Amino acid sequence: MNDLRGLAINGFTNSKDVFDSTDFEKDPLLPLIRQTIKKYLRKSNRNNKKYHNFSLRAELERYTSEFIHDGTFIYAMHIEGFQIHRVENHCHFNISNKSAEHFFKANYTVQNLQRWISDMQPKNYLRLKPLYGSYKYHINEAIHERLYIHKKKDIQFANEIIAKELDYSIETINYWFHLRKIDQESIPSYDLERIANLLNTDPDELMNAPVTA
Repeated sequence: MNDLRGLAINGFTNSKDVFDSTDFEKDPLLPLIRQTIKKYLRKSNRNNKKYHNFSLRAELERYTSEFIHDGTFIYAMHIEGFQIHRVENHCHFNISNKSAEHFFKANYTVQNLQRWISDMQPKNYLRLKPLYGSYKYHINEAIHERLYIHKKKDIQFANEIIAKELDYSIETINYWFHLRKIDQESIPSYDLERIANLLNTDPDELMNAPVTA
């Protein structure tokens, strides 16, 4: 059971005051905070001292473009079932390293992919990088060239973030992103539109070949 005594809207103030969830439940951003926690953070069997509430909350603010009360974030972690390990006025949680790494790289990854799509039209870029011409979609070249990653494990990491953003399995994302022009399968139109929305572009801009789905 987590000890939430002294938790106020701006964080831990002491270890004596009786905890009252009223103010936190009234915070209009609580649903968004919980949604983001569910999307990215996963539990570990041990306390993770590498990340504390201040750094996690600051990244959450960057991710949501909202001002987040520290106390509301801690409360959200509590109701999502994370263990809270208090150290004076801050705390750590039993979050897994990999999920935290995904979370801290999510905003950077998505924003840079969006910029690549808008800065250089993929169809024109193929003239400079014919290496990607065999793919059915332009997503791989965006990941390779905008994020400057070419190692398999780093590409997988970026794909995992996209999978989390769209709530798809990593297996599905890997399969779709590696489809070739010669393959009969295509990304279904509804799903391609969701990917395009995430990357802030039009579905047609992601196509490197006619899609019949």
